[in-house]
Amino acid sequence: MKKILFASNNQGKIKEVKEILTTPNIEIVSPNQIFDNKIEVDETGSTFKDNAFLKAKAMGDKSGLLTIADDSGLQVDALNGEPGIYSARYAETPQLCNQKVLEKLTNVNKEKRTARFMIALCIYDPKTKNHQTVTGSVEGRITFNPEGDGGFGYDPIFYSTKLKKTFAQATNKEKNTISHRKVALEKVKPIIQQMVK
Repeated sequence: MKKILFASNNQGKIKEVKEILTTPNIEIVSPNQIFDNKIEVDETGSTFKDNAFLKAKAMGDKSGLLTIADDSGLQVDALNGEPGIYSARYAETPQLCNQKVLEKLTNVNKEKRTARFMIALCIYDPKTKNHQTVTGSVEGRITFNPEGDGGFGYDPIFYSTKLKKTFAQATNKEKNTISHRKVALEKVKPIIQQMVK
């Protein structure tokens, strides 16, 4: 069984990755299973791809394991792409992040509340220093109020036009069929299979 580190301290993300990336002979492990202390990587990049690479390289070099890292976020068209790469740092808590987006969209009508979740996933091999990055996205719009109590992050205010509900109202199984993370992880599977041969 080959261990692959998913470089995130976000337990919601790790759970999704383990559910989607069910590949034979591969075990996804999280940083708290590998490191004694929490590792924080400064996200100094200017794009999702930059930040995914920074995290993958830092944790890959430290652990010696093939490492996958993601950087993802919400892009709201009416806010010129905000919160974007600052999604996790937009406010002090996920609830305040959601509130901030809703407040900024107070006078924006339903048709103009279009948004998407974007993700860049970097796969990094510390032995060869090779890395590859894939991306994924899912379209939707921002609701007027948080709806649903599942998911994490911006899920309560992100309405999926495919699912006809917010990601927080969807089951994990429903969300994992169409999410940006699902799109990117499907692209990652063949790359991983090549790397672990």
